[in-house]
Amino acid sequence: MRSLMHVLPVSLALLTSSVSAQTVPVPFEPSLNAFGRGEVRVKPTRAVIHFTVQGSGATAALAAAENARLVAGTMKALAAAGLKPDAISNSSYNVGPDYEFSSAGRKQNGFVASNGIRVEVSSIADLGKIIDAGLGGGATQVSSAQYSGEKMEEARRDALKIAVDEARRDAEAMAAAAGGQLGRLLSLTSSGAMPNPREVELGRVAMSTIGGTAISPNDLTVVATASGRWEFIARK
Repeated sequence: MRSLMHVLPVSLALLTSSVSAQTVPVPFEPSLNAFGRGEVRVKPTRAVIHFTVQGSGATAALAAAENARLVAGTMKALAAAGLKPDAISNSSYNVGPDYEFSSAGRKQNGFVASNGIRVEVSSIADLGKIIDAGLGGGATQVSSAQYSGEKMEEARRDALKIAVDEARRDAEAMAAAAGGQLGRLLSLTSSGAMPNPREVELGRVAMSTIGGTAISPNDLTVVATASGRWEFIARK
């Protein structure tokens, strides 16, 4: 019984000490958060064009045969324009009924066969010539054009540097306005995105029956963002 009386006060003392340690307030360290955005424009140097070739006929077989004839003409014209075989590929193929819709309902007008041709153009200067060649050879539509440029990763890093610098300058301005200055960098996060080729516009297109198609693509925009947190040091 005597040994139990000795243990109990010691246990209560340890419990009291543990509770006191948990309630000690943590010193508050003031900090500043700032956000920056960087943007770099890149001139497009290459392109990918998507042609559509359509052929129609009274039956599916006739539509497919007409489509094959037009595709052969398109491929021959693209090769004559200077494209190598590995720069041309098939992207889609479809054969189905051709419907005409009106207030009276829909009416089938035979069949239509559609073939998608993907073309890689290594020089933007040749873009108009390639478009003219494809359409002249039998393609019925240019469905899209996707651009890319040189040193895109380098452009992304340059945009990131601009974003970090902007975030820091904003943080310095806030610190000065609050009567202090920046201290240590506590955290820094970033994000960067290349242009989505499908969101890049075709650009300004000028059609001429004498000189052919001339294309002036819009610049590609590479964007990066940065979010930083700095220690705030008040003036004494």
